[in-house]
This record gives sequence, structure tokens and C-alpha cells, in this order.
Amino acid sequence: MPEHKIALLVEAPDVKGGIQSAAHRHAKLMSAGAEIVPIAFEKSRSEDDWAGRVERVTTFGRDAFVVRAADLSNDHRWSATSSTENIRQDIRFRSYADHLVQIIRDQGITAIHAFGAFHQRGLIAAYAAAKCNLPVILSLRGVDLETRMFDGMLGPLAASVAAADVIVCVSDDARALVQRVFRPSAPVHVVRNHFDPAVFGPQTPVDLPLLRGTAMPVIGCFGKFRRVMGLDFLIDAFDALCRQRDAVLLLGGAIQKREVEYYTQRIDRCAAAANIIRLGNVPHDRMLDYLRLCDAVVYPSISDASPNKVLEAMYAKVPIVSTRTGGIPELVTDEQEALLVPPRSAEAILDALTRVLDEPGLAADLTARAFARVTSEHRIEDEGPLWQAVYDAAAMAAR
Repeated sequence: MPEHKIALLVEAPDVKGGIQSAAHRHAKLMSAGAEIVPIAFEKSRSEDDWAGRVERVTTFGRDAFVVRAADLSNDHRWSATSSTENIRQDIRFRSYADHLVQIIRDQGITAIHAFGAFHQRGLIAAYAAAKCNLPVILSLRGVDLETRMFDGMLGPLAASVAAADVIVCVSDDARALVQRVFRPSAPVHVVRNHFDPAVFGPQTPVDLPLLRGTAMPVIGCFGKFRRVMGLDFLIDAFDALCRQRDAVLLLGGAIQKREVEYYTQRIDRCAAAANIIRLGNVPHDRMLDYLRLCDAVVYPSISDASPNKVLEAMYAKVPIVSTRTGGIPELVTDEQEALLVPPRSAEAILDALTRVLDEPGLAADLTARAFARVTSEHRIEDEGPLWQAVYDAAAMAAR
């Protein structure tokens, strides 16, 4: 019987994206050494759910729980003298926390793992841990740390860090930030993302009409598109590239909802808009098939931690142009496995892309070294022992 029974606080099951894939991979990876119980929190559309309700579901291939609570959107009609936003969120988050406490007690949970500090998960975990006298593991996944600091969430983030018994970052860069800004008393571990080729299906050719019978170079960019991904600078670089030669840009992934209108207009007014293919969400098990369509991939991030998309491109043997930000330089070294450029520079992206496309020897050397590094330093089987040490440290802290 596993020594640890972990409440893994995750995104709601219907959320798509890198953090959900990472949580899925984590639950699968740790299933041999710990019993993982995924628990998600979701805003209900019914105000009758203001007190919260628990739904038992199956996610990540195992029993899980979703706690739903309403946002009380009608309260402002009779609470004009109060802060309506605080009324709506305080009660909803407290409902989440109270139901989490009950699940923990019913399920015999031994530790709480907040997988990302988004949507107050770290604070909810801290509250439940105090009520149940359990240790808390806080995983900071990337933008939950680097952008939450500047959007009014510094207080809750600081409280989450202070309450954690063990903190886990995905890069040395993030660990340095946590230690310098928050001065935590808890140990801070680094567990970088690792690559598991088993999550991908058998290779299947992708047929895109615009690419049939063409020798145009294909530039790829995959992920959830939002401001911090730096898409504006890639669009400008691609526009300039197309003034020199014909090329195609593949954009694989959804655009953040509040930025859909902006990026739709931004792409449509690009001079090379006819050469941009918007794929929408790419099924994760097909990611390698789409990567292998590309002559280069560009990740122009302004903020990033330990992106799986870089590891996947390394494995797919596609030349990488990315920015020198966050934990990316810990995955690839400039001029060795990738070309790294300063963030927010379309000119630097264009120069690096031109080199990769015009120098096949350089491209071959970069991809060979990248494949060797990802298959030796980022093997999924090496990640489990690192997390086991984290869970053991949390149990020791509780004792």
C-alpha cells in the first residue's frame, strides 16, 4: 500500500493546456509510489450552488472530485455599499476550501499538493492543511509565479509560499526568484519538466492543403497564445521574413479568450496573413506529427518556466529559435541546441530564423545535440524519484 495519499489540486477536467497535461503526467508518474486523488475547483453557473457541491468524476484515469460553487453574480443588486467582487469570490473560495476539508477527512489524505498557484489553489490548500493538520506541497509552474506578482495576487501568493512545507519550482531561475522575493522558511526543490515519448501516438502524416506541393519553409509555433507568449514579435518577424521569401507560419493552439479579438485582428492585418495557418487546438498525442512539418519552431516567450513545447521540439529534431527568458536557457544552450534571442525583439527572431533556414549544417548540428540532450537529461523515468523525495520531505515536515 502506498505510503502517501495525496490530494492533487488541479485545473478543472475540461481545461486544456500545458498545466493540465503536466498534472496528468504527474498523476500517472506517481501512481506506483503514492495514491493520487485529483481535486479540481470550478465556478458553477447556478447561483443555487453558492454553498458548493461535490461531484465525483473520473479524470486522469482515476477517481477524482470536482468542487463547484457559484460566483454569486447577483449580490451586487442588493449590496451596493460592499465590494461585490470580494463578496463573490470570498464565499466561493471558502466553499471550495470547506468541501476540500471534508474530502480530505473522508478519503484519509496524508498531504495536499497544490499543482500551480492559479485561482487561489495555494491559499485553499493552506487553509485546508491548517484545518486538517497536514503538510502542503506548493508547485509553482511558471506564469503563476512570474505574472501573479504583478496583477494584485502578490498577497495570496506570498501567503501560499509562507504556508507551504515544501515548495517546488520547475527551474533554477524560478527558485532564485522565490527565495529572493519571498524568503520562504520551507525548502525549495527544483523538478524540471521531463519528456515522455509514450504519450504520443504512432506517427501519422498531417495533410494541410496550403502545404501540398510546396517547397516553402514552414515555421511553427505551438502553445496557448497570450501576451506573455510574445506572439506579436513572431508575427512581425514572419511578416519581414515573407518580404524576403515565401514561407508558411503554423500557429497550433487556442488564443486566450480575452485576447481572441486582439490577435484575430493582429493576424488579419498582417501583410503575410494568407500564409498563416491557424490550426486551433492540436491534440497532444499528435504534437510530434505537426512539429515534424516544420523547418523551424519559434517560441518568442516573454515569460516561460520549463516549457514542454521546447522538450517536444528537441525530441522531434526541429531547429528551435526561442528567447533567453525564464528556465528556457536551462533546457537549451544558445548555439548548441537552439538559437536564443532577447525577448521582445522581432529583429532578433528574424535574424535567427534566417540563419536556421539558410545554414542547413547549423540546423542539423542544433537538432542532433538537442535530441541527445532531451533523451539523456529529461527522461521521464528520472522525474519520479525527484517527486518521491519531495513527498518524503513533506511527510517529514509533518512529523
